Amino acid sequence: MKKLLFAINVGWYYDLHWQERVKSEMTDGFETHLCMSKPSNPNGQNMHALSLTRSSVGVLDNLKTFYQMVKIFNRVKPDVIHSVTIKPNIMFGVIALLSRLPIFLTIPGMGSMFSQNTLKSKLIAKGILSIYRLLGRNDKSVFIFENQTDMQEFIRLRICCQSNAVTVPGSGVNIEEYDAPKIETTPQPLKLLFAARLLEGKGLRELVQAVEKVKESGIDVALNVAGIIDDDSNEAIPVTQLEDWHQQGKINWMGQINGGMQDVIAVNDAIVLPTRYGEGLPRILIEANACRRPVITTDIGGCRDFVINGETGIIVQICDPKALEDAIRKLCDRDYSAKLGERGRQRVEAFYTDKHVIDSYRQIYSRQL
Repeated sequence: MKKLLFAINVGWYYDLHWQERVKSEMTDGFETHLCMSKPSNPNGQNMHALSLTRSSVGVLDNLKTFYQMVKIFNRVKPDVIHSVTIKPNIMFGVIALLSRLPIFLTIPGMGSMFSQNTLKSKLIAKGILSIYRLLGRNDKSVFIFENQTDMQEFIRLRICCQSNAVTVPGSGVNIEEYDAPKIETTPQPLKLLFAARLLEGKGLRELVQAVEKVKESGIDVALNVAGIIDDDSNEAIPVTQLEDWHQQGKINWMGQINGGMQDVIAVNDAIVLPTRYGEGLPRILIEANACRRPVITTDIGGCRDFVINGETGIIVQICDPKALEDAIRKLCDRDYSAKLGERGRQRVEAFYTDKHVIDSYRQIYSRQL
């Protein structure tokens, strides 16, 4: 039986987005090994924990991580590698290139480095792309994207080409679990949900500002906020800021939701993700539409790939609180909101279930191996 080494940056991200897929028929026929930092079950079968700081650009930190990955690689002796996120992609990509092994590099969005305008972030982004270009020389490498925008950008930059690049429909959802009653027709209050990692780039500040403006016009709006406090990111919104907003009545801070996301979505009327972050295909948008809830999001890769503006949700420009205001007001029309949600549900059923995603990966594996 061939050995598959699946490498990802951190345990919580694996649990949230990848665990079900890796344990599904996607990996049938493989002896699967897992490699990540901070796994929720460090003593699990075929689990290989390592030290990886996602935001660190320090040479010593990254050399230490790379050395650990080499040791894991030599211990497992995989026949194929599937890596996800920047550092596992780059480091295991180099190992695969030198070993002439097949590798699948999943790019779940471009991340914060590619959405910040500082000189440091631009230099780091340029370096990352240069290494990706080197990895593209491995004729056994396949680049997997969650949206067309990212894939076309990599092709334009000559990192990969049409023959070794492919898109998959995000992470998918179990459509049976993600079902919810239609939106209530009662007019007040309008309950909005922001559920994402609590990073500045996800647009929560602009959303708080927009909701306050809508409230000032006499419309009753409640903003519920849930998500992961990502202390490893230098973009993390301080917990004190969330608590201040909660105390001021600007948000209802729900903390981190561990499972049962469909139940949280079901008690809200719409989901808002005004991100300027380099998204792949945000799972919360798929979950929202699966639950017949419309979404408001931004005109950025991944989000615009998923949402059909005016049919399954509303797309606004990034960093535009006024546009957010206007979109929120539109969703006060409950009949319109319900139509968007119902069309969103139909679209998820047709293209974005977990079965669609697993089948996509199985086809990619079978074509290359």
